[in-house]
Amino acid sequence: MAIDASRVISLAGSEEVSQICDSLKSAFEDKKIIVSYSTPGFNEETAYVTQAFDRLETLFPRWRGKVVMLQITSVPWLYRDEGASESGETLVDTLAAQNSSKKSIKDQLVETELYALLQASDATIFPFAPEALMKAGLDFMLCQRGGNKRPVISETSPLRFQLPRAILFPRGDVDGVARALDRALEFSFECPMCHNQPGAWVCPECSNRPPTTPHRVLEPLMIPTVEEWVGSVTARLVDKVLQYRFANPVP
Repeated sequence: MAIDASRVISLAGSEEVSQICDSLKSAFEDKKIIVSYSTPGFNEETAYVTQAFDRLETLFPRWRGKVVMLQITSVPWLYRDEGASESGETLVDTLAAQNSSKKSIKDQLVETELYALLQASDATIFPFAPEALMKAGLDFMLCQRGGNKRPVISETSPLRFQLPRAILFPRGDVDGVARALDRALEFSFECPMCHNQPGAWVCPECSNRPPTTPHRVLEPLMIPTVEEWVGSVTARLVDKVLQYRFANPVP
């Protein structure tokens, strides 16, 4: 999966994305934000995540009333043009109008809105990963300003090869999804002073935090072509075989 990484990083760091991100955090000031990204036609996967959100508060009561889930069902490379919303409402207005802890985003997003959602989230889950969600998963990593956020993906997802530190869950296991979300929320941390900006190691607010929440972006393994992806997997397999061979010599 190839994406224009420099363009995504540049746009994700823009003032417009920052303003939308701040508006989202202000609207849900006292809550953790979970973003669930699925695509049209994967209703079963979306249902698992919805059930897991309910189970999250049952299995982990500390999150009860403190988490909101924003469910996106759109394709990440089909964006709405700026200012094309018929209602004139902003993304935050649309979400705030839904009187539920599970809020749905069914319309196509403006590109800056998508990046703001991925950046503002405390946990982001990609239930399944056809090509569209592989792009969204890489977008997620490039949009982060730092910290130790980890995406939540299915253990059968091809994304696991490109995001080796992602949190995995068994496909179809509702409680497993809930536990993965809990783990992602625990990893999430944003310093109130430096906001995980580059150079944050000198921040007096968080420089003494344990190394489990380092201020560095979780780098995705960017593979531009299918051939290189196959090559990288083959190289890993050969390396494992050679390690095993030399560790277990033939008598």
